[in-house]
Amino acid sequence: MPPILSINNLRTEFRTREGSFYAVDGVSFHVDKGEVLGLVGESGCGKSVTALSIMRILPDPPGHIAGGEVIFEGVDLLKLPEPRMRAVRGGRIGMVFQEPMTSLNPVFTVGDQVAEALIVHKGLKKDQALKQAAELFGMVGLPEPERLLSSYPHRLSGGMRQRVMIAMAISCGPGLVIADEPTTALDVTIQAQILALLDDIRKKTGTAIILITHDLGIIAQMADRVAVMYAGRIVEEARTDDIFHDPLHPYTQGLLASIPKPGESQKRLSAIPGMVPKLSELPRGCKFLPRCPYARPEYAETEPELAEIKPGHRVRCFRAQGKQPYFLKPIRPPKF
Repeated sequence: MPPILSINNLRTEFRTREGSFYAVDGVSFHVDKGEVLGLVGESGCGKSVTALSIMRILPDPPGHIAGGEVIFEGVDLLKLPEPRMRAVRGGRIGMVFQEPMTSLNPVFTVGDQVAEALIVHKGLKKDQALKQAAELFGMVGLPEPERLLSSYPHRLSGGMRQRVMIAMAISCGPGLVIADEPTTALDVTIQAQILALLDDIRKKTGTAIILITHDLGIIAQMADRVAVMYAGRIVEEARTDDIFHDPLHPYTQGLLASIPKPGESQKRLSAIPGMVPKLSELPRGCKFLPRCPYARPEYAETEPELAEIKPGHRVRCFRAQGKQPYFLKPIRPPKF
């Protein structure tokens, strides 16, 4: 079956006082029907901008989509007129934002906000929409759903607001849900409940999920496949088991090495040296070169392509592609 979403060479540009730069630069990946794709990386790597580009809700200015394709259910979303895109946004694609308090309108009840999506996308009357909203609240585990219809966002806890956002995202039976850091600022118990809820929804409805996070523990628990982003690019993509047991890119290896392991509470955690470069000041060649323990001066000239090393496993790294012997010991990252 064809994937429900295929992104091909997506480029999103931002114009600032410092000049123009690409926050998303040549990103390509796909999502199959019913699967969970984890999109991971440090803050500022382009994960959320990728999601906003898919939904076409970037603030313009300063950002705009400069090129590429976003093929959803056989249609390029970047070529749709805005009225048709509004039908897709919230209808066929739902989104759960990382901070529900800023995503929910404080002057409307949560019942009215969920009902509005049902009225706009499914053509229901107000009373029908509110009844279905109550059913959705029950589905996502909110207590006393009928009473909550008349509640305002500020009267709900963070976990309850996030459940309202999930109810809104799935209200119209979407084929894809984009969850952008859905457990940010929630305590560990509530995080587990939200993740279990998303997984249960996927199993019951067959909805595909793009799960955006920097937490590899969440990825290990939820994702079928993983795409690792760095400086606006995909640097590695593979099935979750391959990412955790056979990471090929030094950046992925560094992320995994920084995870605390059971029984090693006294051991000092590993850290990737250096800082994520500013997108307006990226190195010319390999973008990870200034932080890479296997860096070679010759890799400062050309950026590696995202190449398939083995079936389903792509990596953007000269060393992983066999252009640098694996027996070479790590060296201190040079300054270019």
